[in-house]
Amino acid sequence: MNSEIISLNPAREHEEVGRIPCTTAEQISAAVVAAKDACPAWRRMAIEDRCVYVDRFRELLEAHAGEVAELQSKEMGKPISESHQELVSALRFLKNQTEKANKVAMRQDMQMKTWQCRPQKG
Repeated sequence: MNSEIISLNPAREHEEVGRIPCTTAEQISAAVVAAKDACPAWRRMAIEDRCVYVDRFRELLEAHAGEVAELQSKEMGKPISESHQELVSALRFLKNQTEKANKVAMRQDMQMKTWQCRPQKG
């Protein structure tokens, strides 16, 4: 088994884009177990806290957008302008989703406070 996969630019097959280490079955199994173990904590995490992680990912993606677009363009053999546009769309989507999630969290919080403040009947 090869220890790495060589990624080539489909537009210029002699151009190496990068090398990706191969993952063993044991490493894949360990990653799946780690992901399953992390799910309960993620499920319990408040929406606002989840949004912090997604926003941080978006910030990092945006900070490295040029590099990501260049790699995507080389690996996929597509024009750099398409790669840039896809990243702009992805960044916009992530921002939109965290904004929506925060609005839902605020509504839920307001509903909970309203419910808790209502006087008892009877």
